Amino acid sequence: LIPNATCIVKNSLERSWSYHVAIEELGYIPNGESQHFIERCIDAVRGGRPLLIFPEGTRSDSLRSFERGAATIALRAGVPLLAAVLTCDPPMLGKGSRWHEVPPRSVDFTISIEYPQFFAQNESVTSVSDASETSLQRGQSIRMTAELENFYRERLANE
Repeated sequence: LIPNATCIVKNSLERSWSYHVAIEELGYIPNGESQHFIERCIDAVRGGRPLLIFPEGTRSDSLRSFERGAATIALRAGVPLLAAVLTCDPPMLGKGSRWHEVPPRSVDFTISIEYPQFFAQNESVTSVSDASETSLQRGQSIRMTAELENFYRERLANE
């Protein structure tokens, strides 16, 4: 659906030999130790690879509070954060469902890239090469995360 995308995957999947091999081969990034995780994500986007992040930190059937990771990565890498809406008809692989529970008909996936792009408002986006987060970046990521979460709440309320 998104060519050459780097996906964030649950850290515990690396413990499974078969998942570990697939994660390594596909270049996916486990959501482990935060400093190393953030650096790997920044390297991926600076290398031109789209990064697919679920801002809630998990799959869910209803919108939960967003984590700051997506905004932090975008700010530190100096790249825009695009909102994408993924739909699956009929629904499958929801939170709590088993991977082998398949719908009775074929599944249609749709990805819609939504605008606007999210940057911190009224402040310059500062890219840093080290992994330390300044108080300005922390404030920017908190505001950007709130804007993104509000955008999704409004967007999904209109469906």
